[in-house]
Amino acid sequence: MSAARLIGAAVPLTLLLIGVLGAVWVRRQERLEPSSFTRRPDGLAVWRSMSVSEQEAYDTAVLDAAQAAAERAAAINALYHP
Repeated sequence: MSAARLIGAAVPLTLLLIGVLGAVWVRRQERLEPSSFTRRPDGLAVWRSMSVSEQEAYDTAVLDAAQAAAERAAAINALYHP
């Protein structure tokens, strides 16, 4: 077997090994420190402790803030794109 064929066979196998090890490492890191919402019971404890009227007031405040931010962004965009 020539050296070129040996290298030609070793390169894909090396890349496959690196990919598998990388996937295992990323999965392990994700289990240790999740990057997204987890279903732990304490995640929504504050929200569940609020009354319905408090939740509604909070939702309204957040929606009002989002609307104000969108209106401000539109006004700024209008300054640069008349």
